[in-house]
Amino acid sequence: MVRYDAAVIGAGADGLAAAALLARAGLKAILLERNERVGGILATTEFCPGFWAPPFADHVAAIPQELFWELDLGRRGALTMVAGGGAEALLANDLAVRRLELLKFASEVRAPFARRGLFAKAPTRPVWPSEDWCIRSLAEIAGSSTETSPAQLAASLLDGRSCDPFAAGSAVQALVGISRYEEPVGGLGVLATALESATRAAGAEVKLGLEVTDIKRSRGRVSGICLADGGEIEARAVVSTLDLKRTFLTLFPWNELPPEVVSRTSQFRMGASRARVLFALDAPLKGVRPTTHIVSSLQSIAEAHANFRDGLLSGNAPVTLRIHRDPRMAPKGKTVATATLSAIPFRLFDGPWSHEKRERLCEIALSAADTVIPGFREHLVGVRVIAPPDIEEELGATEGDIFGGEIAGDQVFGYRPWLDGSCPRTPFAGLYLAGPSAAAAPYGTCVAGVVAARALLADGKAGYLK
Repeated sequence: MVRYDAAVIGAGADGLAAAALLARAGLKAILLERNERVGGILATTEFCPGFWAPPFADHVAAIPQELFWELDLGRRGALTMVAGGGAEALLANDLAVRRLELLKFASEVRAPFARRGLFAKAPTRPVWPSEDWCIRSLAEIAGSSTETSPAQLAASLLDGRSCDPFAAGSAVQALVGISRYEEPVGGLGVLATALESATRAAGAEVKLGLEVTDIKRSRGRVSGICLADGGEIEARAVVSTLDLKRTFLTLFPWNELPPEVVSRTSQFRMGASRARVLFALDAPLKGVRPTTHIVSSLQSIAEAHANFRDGLLSGNAPVTLRIHRDPRMAPKGKTVATATLSAIPFRLFDGPWSHEKRERLCEIALSAADTVIPGFREHLVGVRVIAPPDIEEELGATEGDIFGGEIAGDQVFGYRPWLDGSCPRTPFAGLYLAGPSAAAAPYGTCVAGVVAARALLADGKAGYLK
């Protein structure tokens, strides 16, 4: 049996970045993905003959410039990825500066330590900046702009998430994923292809179609992984890019986990709240805005969030409509549009997601589109509805939450995913948490994977992975 220095679970952006950096450092690394393609959320799929669209998100948070150049992503086809745009242009300088501070802190890796208990002692003072945001409201932040309505700006900052904009602490939503990329030619899949190329060029093995079912432990530390096909892989360290609940509550037998780990993981709140509708249109739709946030008021955002908490499918859910101008994504003279619906519950109070409920999602999106583009539905030639359970199934994201946990004051900054600030290290020696639940994840694409890789390398250099 081949023994690896590191095994990385999940070939999304974080997994690809982590595997690339570990291989570049000289480690024998293997990257495993259950799907037949890499990228995770970085996907562009054909949902109707000749029509392509990103199924899960139109934008991602920016990749730090240093990492972009280190992995040579521009030469690998991602030259069209340009940072900026969106809500960021409407934000005060203070907000942009604070986000950069968070990204800097998220990228730092603490020195390794020789021995850990289950959890490190919580610091006496928070070590990340911007804790005052835990008491401010999103409505306060959105109301500071003089160039757009508070409701429009709040919807832009949420971009598929759900919250009560009047609640204390909801301002932390404004610090997540502000700096987005303009849409690359060919969609987000272009970035996935570039990252895969960099990972393979670094020397990491990339294995697709292999699902990890268990993380093995021996003598109190991680020793490898088990696969759904019955195979096993030995590794001195494991990086999981699955979310927190998937990592601990599905890859370990519950009866082998310390009660405190089960309790803390179970208490971590997911924040699933989005659905997507992809439209194939038979006309170019000239003269319309590329992005429109369809929301009436801050109060309607609060009402939609209340319905979301009650498991209700709200007819006034905020909708972001995007018209994709990339000529590669639709046949000549035709158009692709996507609708992101916020405040959509994973579990409905009146039973599971049925065909009829998915049809209602489509109608909510179409009705919203008709208000800004009269006759929109008359051009419809194809549609695909993606509900929260579909996101969970396709991405392996608990409750369909692509952000890996609710964005709230006690689940961001240095408190994500646990209050001891130990991430990416975990209570199990040799296991590192990257992916959407990691502390660094909300502030930049690939950052959580980079932080996990750097922590692993630091621990290996200190002799803690022998």
